[in-house]
Amino acid sequence: MKSLNIHFTNPCFRYAFLSFIALFFWVQSGFSQNSKPWVLPRHQLQIQLGTGAIAGIHPANYPNSSGIYGIAYNLNVTRHLFASFDYQVMSNGFDLFKNNIPTTEKARKVQVFNYKDLGESYSLEQNANNTLFELTSNEGFIRRQNYNFSAGYMTVTTRNILRFGLGGSYSAYQARRVESKVTRFGNADYLYIYDDAKWYLNFTFSYDFFIKQNWTIGLRSNFIFQETFMPFGACLTFGYAPIFNNNKKNSKVPRV
Repeated sequence: MKSLNIHFTNPCFRYAFLSFIALFFWVQSGFSQNSKPWVLPRHQLQIQLGTGAIAGIHPANYPNSSGIYGIAYNLNVTRHLFASFDYQVMSNGFDLFKNNIPTTEKARKVQVFNYKDLGESYSLEQNANNTLFELTSNEGFIRRQNYNFSAGYMTVTTRNILRFGLGGSYSAYQARRVESKVTRFGNADYLYIYDDAKWYLNFTFSYDFFIKQNWTIGLRSNFIFQETFMPFGACLTFGYAPIFNNNKKNSKVPRV
């Protein structure tokens, strides 16, 4: 009998909104303390905290929503053109069984199925000779990692940047879930394993407000156009925009 262990960590952030509210007073102080003219920066670094839909092939009774955390980089090429990259992690966990929970001391026998392609038509690879595995963990999970590249149009006013972009997303999806079925031989447990990564079309929307010349808060959303369900996320962003050019002309005249 083979042994199969499942490990899961779920580092989701669900308190970004509270952090946003806490920064309200910092916003107010920024207006009074920043006396220099605002300059459109060339580079912006950001962290992302939010929520979204993981999406993928799994039944409706399994969780689809998830917390999101990630990082982003924006290159403001001109007043109206930008390029960006961001990386996001989405994950959610749940119990595989409610009764007869598998443990290291008391494993549960399962049949394993591996889904190799996660589009509308997929190939199902069954373990050779219907081999049973010993499941020793009750942790299930659904998770996705997105590497998003985009470029597009932006509009700029003093302290504000609004962006709309198109690009590609390299999205890696993984999931572990079980189903219990009644067969002519009695009850049978099936462990389904999803593991796939593909390129998709991505639409990006973002808004940045500059509290001070270097510090920003804002919103960012990504919509990944997958064959079936569409993964998307809505995040609060907290960023830093370094200014490398200290030229006096640039420091006095905002690039807006």
